[in-house]
Amino acid sequence: MRALLVLLLAAALRAGEALPPGVVARVGERDITIGELTRALLVREGADAIVDWVRGHLENLDWGALPEDAVVMRVGGHELRKRELVQTLIASKGAKAREELIDIAVVEQALARAGLVIDEAQLAATYRVMERDFQRKLRQQGQGYVDFASWLRVKQKMSVEQFLAQPAIRMLAGLHALVRRELAAEWDERRLQAKLDAERARWDQRAGVDLAVIHLPWKRAADGGISDEERIRLQSVANAIHRQLARRELGFAQAWEAFGKAWDASGPGGRIGWVDSEGRREDDPEARRIPRALVAKAFAAEPPWPRLLPPVVHDDGVDIAEVWGKRPARAVTLAEVKGRMLEELFEREVEERTKALIARLRREATIAYGSLPEALR
Repeated sequence: MRALLVLLLAAALRAGEALPPGVVARVGERDITIGELTRALLVREGADAIVDWVRGHLENLDWGALPEDAVVMRVGGHELRKRELVQTLIASKGAKAREELIDIAVVEQALARAGLVIDEAQLAATYRVMERDFQRKLRQQGQGYVDFASWLRVKQKMSVEQFLAQPAIRMLAGLHALVRRELAAEWDERRLQAKLDAERARWDQRAGVDLAVIHLPWKRAADGGISDEERIRLQSVANAIHRQLARRELGFAQAWEAFGKAWDASGPGGRIGWVDSEGRREDDPEARRIPRALVAKAFAAEPPWPRLLPPVVHDDGVDIAEVWGKRPARAVTLAEVKGRMLEELFEREVEERTKALIARLRREATIAYGSLPEALR
């Protein structure tokens, strides 16, 4: 519909056409007036525009400072006051919101008893867990990589900072901290050492290369194919980026931010960490495999680091990489992998343990319920 409206406007601007005031287009003998266009826009787009306008004004509204009889919105002569809005919300969603607030309270009390404080590091750890879970679900659905921060901005209309500031997310970070403490108590060093000895093939250090990668995917046709024009286009883009990197006209982190950030689960500046000869990432084995041709070039690279590699064309697109180091295969000590082992146990069990923990905390807490309608009086 929007495209149609744009075409109507464009028709009025064609060179050589002199239309009467208030007429935006003429089709044969039929005039389309500004009034018709306005009504069409309001009917088709007005609701969305109002929602966007309201959201923008409500983002920083201090609801607590707003008087109970304050007018929240006035539309077409109708007024909505804060008191009426609250009554509607209490009736439809009050019970659920109360349970969420109870959960937050029991977790806060448990954290206080444990002497734990939710800081930026705890929130960042919870964000990484949610991001990996998000990517895992996308892969299970057969979808490619989607930048989690971008998804939050588009779908949830909030920045990462706003997302992490939500009380429910802070509560989840608190639950995660308590679950990690439980696991650390259950898995003492003797038990972890036994696990390490039994799973040496998984935990011993593989020969690897430390990489930063800019991934540029193909734009595929409807049938999944890649046209010759697309191959030429993407390789030209990759070659242009590489030239700028080689001439130091552009930093690798800058290029990754502009071209690669949205296409691969890499860290700041495109760093993906240690990768083995099969293209598996040490920190995220389930993430996109690095093409073997690129890995082979990385293993063949020599210092000084970082060493820029030429673009590598493969089935999924084109990758540009920097090598930040190489390491040999060797046996590791428990101290070196203890954190990774506990984190793997945590991610494997976190959902089940979190549900069990919040249920136990609620059972142990003293919770008294009041009447929601009475509380409004």
